[in-house]
Amino acid sequence: MFTDIAPCLLRSGAFTFETDNHEKFQLLFVQRGQLHLRTPHQQLIARSGMVLLMPRGTSFTLSAREPGYEGLSLWSADTDNLSRAFTGLPSIPCFAAAPKIKQLAHDIRVEMQLIAPRSEEVIQAQCRLMLAYVLRQYEVLGVKRDSSLSNREIVSVLRRRIHAGLYSATSVEELSSGIPLCQRHLERLFKAETGLSIKQYQLWSKTEEAKQLLLDPSYKVRSIAMELGFLSPKHFSVQFRKLTGTTPIAYRRENLR
Repeated sequence: MFTDIAPCLLRSGAFTFETDNHEKFQLLFVQRGQLHLRTPHQQLIARSGMVLLMPRGTSFTLSAREPGYEGLSLWSADTDNLSRAFTGLPSIPCFAAAPKIKQLAHDIRVEMQLIAPRSEEVIQAQCRLMLAYVLRQYEVLGVKRDSSLSNREIVSVLRRRIHAGLYSATSVEELSSGIPLCQRHLERLFKAETGLSIKQYQLWSKTEEAKQLLLDPSYKVRSIAMELGFLSPKHFSVQFRKLTGTTPIAYRRENLR
């Protein structure tokens, strides 16, 4: 059981925070805007709906470069449990939060703004639950605590992450978070194993998911495009046609006869 969790709502304009030796474990959930992270070995952008896990002892710089950033931060002094969970990580984990985690972040935010009996107890329970869900998702995504991943395991990790993130606009950089290989080497490895680049495989997977959704007439094409993280319905239609030879509307018409 995780104890002594201190939640904090963050609402800010542009800012920069830097530390050489982070004293506590910190979970950051981006609710609005973007958060830029830089470490001695890593650079990434955490977008709305994403989680960052900052282990104790980490050196990093965090910055929001535009006004309007909002987020939730959970600090924990429970270093025994959390240190074991993150021993030997090659980089800071960053991934798109599952719907349950997003809902808990929203609930914590609402409860923190209330003045109600037992609010502190409710908030602590919600924070512990959110942290548990985040750690479970982190483990499901397949990030190992050491660098002994085989080539096949690395490709398997990426495939699971791609399928877990079909309903978000997850970048290749975000998909490869925590894998101890440079981006160029990772791209070559993935293509050798699958015949596709990471981006191509991600697009193919989204297209296969779109095919299933198009078979349900209750889903509008525009909604499918937005839910699957395409830039616009037009972008969705162009990419769908490249891979299938037909448009989403034509595919639906042909298969719903």
